[in-house]
Amino acid sequence: MKKNYYKTVLLITLSVVSVLALSSCQWISDLFRPKPNEGEKAIVLLVANEIPTDGGEYATLTGDATAYSHDTDAGYVYDALKELKDGGKISYTGTDSEYGFMIEAFDGIELQGNEYIALYFRFKDGSFDDTLMDKEWSKPISYGDKIYYSANVGISSLPLSDGMEILLVKGTW
Repeated sequence: MKKNYYKTVLLITLSVVSVLALSSCQWISDLFRPKPNEGEKAIVLLVANEIPTDGGEYATLTGDATAYSHDTDAGYVYDALKELKDGGKISYTGTDSEYGFMIEAFDGIELQGNEYIALYFRFKDGSFDDTLMDKEWSKPISYGDKIYYSANVGISSLPLSDGMEILLVKGTW
């Protein structure tokens, strides 16, 4: 009888510890997630159905990108995209992953083979935030007279700021 009691107590204890460990992982993830800017923001979403060409220091977009202007008080890119989708202005599909929400299909972007949708951004004044940039795997993109930086976080963790431009392009693995 005592053996079963100890097994039951051990099983319950391990279950509680497991639940607490999983809860703390989400809490830790949220703790290090970049914080959004408060208040109303005017943003522009640019969508280009092309793979940028390597142009030396920067990759280059040569075609046209479709622009969607949007006023929002959303904190993150995902929230603003959801508002645009709910308003019928854009269409996309995707899945949640350990890295956040991943876009798998988007209006105007036709993916083939090893292509994916890459996320780039620029702030209103052209400045950048090193903590949000992917410097290891991607070059910045030159489009028109502006430079866009690859995000090292997904759309659900990239905080919005007033005047921010978000650029979605094709990437390849």
